[in-house]
Amino acid sequence: LLKDVADLAWIDGRGTVVLALTALGASEREVLETLQGQVQLAVTDGGVSGIDIDKTMRALERGRLDRLEARSADRTPFSSLSGTFAISGGVARNSDLKLASTHVQLAGEGTIELVPRRIDYTLNTKIVGGANGKPADRAAGRIGAIELPIGIKGQLDRPEFTIKGQE
Repeated sequence: LLKDVADLAWIDGRGTVVLALTALGASEREVLETLQGQVQLAVTDGGVSGIDIDKTMRALERGRLDRLEARSADRTPFSSLSGTFAISGGVARNSDLKLASTHVQLAGEGTIELVPRRIDYTLNTKIVGGANGKPADRAAGRIGAIELPIGIKGQLDRPEFTIKGQE
């Protein structure tokens, strides 16, 4: 549904979407520009394509941080993803996005402009434990918990990822 409605092919899973929207217009653009309402999203047992947190953790344990960029072959599974988007004038605002997985917790907030298809979003990311969710072992070079504010900005189909404060 997310792929068909919003071209969000990078999220998959089973869930519920509650739409309470109104709009007017004779074209897609006019409808999007006048869109008002709310969207509630709750997804379970899914994944986010484009990033592999296990791979990132293994790189960090080796003392490397690869460039943050979406890679189509990468995927991070999650147990739950939820959020509410308030839409006004074709701009979706969210301040309660939450994602939970074995060793990743995200809290997100930001905006998505529907007509120009732009995103300006911050994910406050907490990664816990070593790669593959194993307990951290500092003596062996493993890490404990990392908190990273990740910025997602640009076109929806090719956003840029940055670590906030490192732009």
